[in-house]
This record gives sequence, structure tokens and C-alpha cells, in this order.
Amino acid sequence: MALPASVPVGTVTGRYYEPDGDNATGTAYFLLLSEIEVPDDPDGVVIPLMTKVNITAGVLNTTLPAGFYSTRVRLGDWYERALVIEVEDGVALNLPDAIGVVPPEELLTAVRSVNGYLPDASGNITLPGGGGGAVDSVFGRIGVVVAQSGDYTKSQVGLGNVDNTSDAAKPVSTATQTALNGKETVGAASAAVATHVALPDPHTQYALESSLATVATSGDYNDLSNKPVAPKPVKAFATTGKLQLQFGPGDTSGTWTLAPAEWRVTVPAAVGDILCLDPSIIALVGADAEMDVCSLNGTTRLRYYSSGTSTQAPNGHGGLYMGQQFSHQVNPVKWVVTADDIVSGNVTLCYMFRSGSGITWGSAAYPNEITLINEGSP
Repeated sequence: MALPASVPVGTVTGRYYEPDGDNATGTAYFLLLSEIEVPDDPDGVVIPLMTKVNITAGVLNTTLPAGFYSTRVRLGDWYERALVIEVEDGVALNLPDAIGVVPPEELLTAVRSVNGYLPDASGNITLPGGGGGAVDSVFGRIGVVVAQSGDYTKSQVGLGNVDNTSDAAKPVSTATQTALNGKETVGAASAAVATHVALPDPHTQYALESSLATVATSGDYNDLSNKPVAPKPVKAFATTGKLQLQFGPGDTSGTWTLAPAEWRVTVPAAVGDILCLDPSIIALVGADAEMDVCSLNGTTRLRYYSSGTSTQAPNGHGGLYMGQQFSHQVNPVKWVVTADDIVSGNVTLCYMFRSGSGITWGSAAYPNEITLINEGSP
């Protein structure tokens, strides 16, 4: 952020290591240890406490408010070091003089290692060799060796009980077969049921069969894969999130004007979805400014809230007109999406206005906000 001229600042600069390979970039974090209040700010704004600086080719050059900083310097993915430095008003601090980083592997802490071996100044890790020397032969053969039948046996790899029986031909276990032997056959079980359960009379039987047929044709109600799931609402804010500009009072000739781009909001939507356009805005003195909402393709107007069609109603929509000073008279809009609104899977809504003295107000101190929520289909 740009600092007010009244805030004393100094600079931290200098090349503090020779970049090589992945160490050509790094990051420095400066954490201010005490707050700095802007002298000429009536609200007593405090300078942000954390500053992040991306380092390229080992060179650092940044301007900071004067004060003491807890600093963490990280070179590439390999080294980092924490220290405390002082930035003085109008003084250029040479970081190498402050932390003495030459070369990095001597004074910085490595943040990565492999099996206990640390990187060198170039970020390379050299691991000691191992093994008992060159291989003389494989299975008694030399040269380019290709595995042959008999090189590996089931016993050698611990699979002595494995065979190549197909799934269909695999027998059940002894315990499973014993359990099956104690079960009645299907025919015997059906006969037992028939002797103990009285069948319904013909009229009841017909009604039961009709009900089962209805269930069968309408789908399996135990299968939840085809059941509709209510979509999760999708929310979007006006382009800037917090609106710091205004629109209105409109063209005295009565020409309908689109609000600035910051007042346009876009969400993904499908035909039949219900969108809720909910404003939270401040209106200046004045009334009767005519307003409307339309869907857009870029700046091309597709459909209007006042009429529900591509032809706008003569006076817009009365429920949107701005009222008295500092009142929230622009009401929320419920918008049912049609195919005419959708552009590449999204719907963009924008406020419109024309003749009248009503005007919205927005600034950094008093921002407005517009929320657009896709509430899904009913």
C-alpha cells in the first residue's frame, strides 16, 4: 500500500547472496514489532504490521516504515534465517551488512534435508553411494537379462498356495459348505410358507398386484442415485465487493442508463433457478428516480425485471425506486431464470436508472454492497 508522506520510512536493499539454480528466488517477511500511527489521519489508522517481499536473483529492495522488525528471510526452498533489524528514517540499510549472509550455507538454517544430508550453496544434496559393487549375473545370465519361466517360483515369492483357478471354478471353503448343508432348499421353504400363509381374496390380490406394478414402473425407491438433490446456494457480490462509487441521478432526456460495471453481479445458473438480488445501499436526498433491473450479455440488455421480457416497461419497476435520504428503499428482487438470461452458464444482473433526482452514495468510509444468491430450483 502507498504510505502517507507523514510516515517516516527507510529502505532495505542489497544483493545478499549469489543466486544459483532453485536459489535464484526467495521471500522475506518483515513483522513490525510496534504499531505506527499515521500522524495526519484523524481516525488514527495504523500501518499494517506484516510486509512480504518477493526476492529475485538474490536482490532485495523495499521501502518500510521506520521501526524495529522481526525478519524471516527464505532463499528458494533450501535456507531460511530469522533476525531482528532496525529500519531508520531516511536511511538505506544494506541487508548483507545487517545479517552477514555470505555464503548462505554457513549462516542460514537449512529447511530441507534428505536422510540427514543438507544442501550445498547451490541447493544440491549429495547422497553417499551404497551397495556391494557391480552385479556379475542374474539367474546365471549376463548382458540384457529377460525373465524366463522358472526364474521365480511360487515358493520363492511366498505364494505356495496360489493356483490359476478361474473365479467361476473356485470351490467354497469347508466351513461355508457346512453352513449351506444346514439350509432348506427353495422348494421346501416355499411349500412350508404355502401351508402356513393364507392367500388374500381375489379383490385384495388384484389391488396388491396393481400397487406393486405402480412401484415397479416408477422406479426402485431403494435406489437413491436418481433422487433430486437440492442445489447448494451460490452467492456472489458486486464486482468490487464493497461499492465505493455512486450512480444517478440519470439522464434528463429520460434515457435508460446501465449502472456502472461495479454494480453488476454474476452467478452460475440454470433455467428455473431463482436468484435473489439483495442491495444494501445509501440514497441521497431525492425521490422518484425510475429504476429497473435487467440481465446482460456484456453490455447488451437481454430481459427486464419490469416486464419479464426483452421489452422494458415504460417506467421501469416501481418497487425499486429510491426514497428519502439514507433509507434503504431499493428492495430485493426475486428473478426466475429463463434461457434468455443465460450466457455461458452464467446470469449477470445490473441495475438501471433514468430521470429523477435520486442518487446512490458510496465511498471508502460508507461503502455499499449488493449480494446475488442463486437459491436453486423450487
